Amino acid sequence: MDGNRKYSTELADIIMRNFSVAQMRRDVYFDKMPRLIFRLKKTGQELGDYKKIDEALRKFKGNLEWGVFQCPRSKVNYMISPLKWEEIERGKDFKGEDHLKGDIQYLSLLEQAVLDYDLFMDYLHQFTGFSKK
Repeated sequence: MDGNRKYSTELADIIMRNFSVAQMRRDVYFDKMPRLIFRLKKTGQELGDYKKIDEALRKFKGNLEWGVFQCPRSKVNYMISPLKWEEIERGKDFKGEDHLKGDIQYLSLLEQAVLDYDLFMDYLHQFTGFSKK
């Protein structure tokens, strides 16, 4: 992982190619938990689209289980990340990722997520279950 622009926006590009995106933070950084924060356009079928994305992500077999869920601190944004990260963010004592930098469990989760990422992108490039094209 060299952190170049192509690599850091690859997940965003896949989602944008297959769904109508209203808003997105395109970069995925590897010094933090890999995740993509976005919101689909309101089309009347966006909830079904989030479900399609989630179903595809949950079929991936890696070190961790991945999925899409509503961001814990947002009423409109969704996040693609490891499911264990969702649990951490939803925890009542969560004070932000910077407070976890010395935590061995966090570092282990981060390592597993980063190791998954290349295989995860390969899987999504080959997955055709939600392509609109």
